Amino acid sequence: MMNVLISYLSFLTVFWGYHLLTLKNVPTDTGLWGEEVE
Repeated sequence: MMNVLISYLSFLTVFWGYHLLTLKNVPTDTGLWGEEVE
C-alpha cells in the first residue's frame, strides 16, 4: 500500500512540475513572470 502512495505522490509532483513549467512558457504569462523576476 505504501508503494502505491509513493508512486502516486511522485506522479503528482512530476505532473504539476511539468504543468507549471509549461505555464511559464505561455506568452500571456511571460510578462507577469518577467515582472516578478525583475
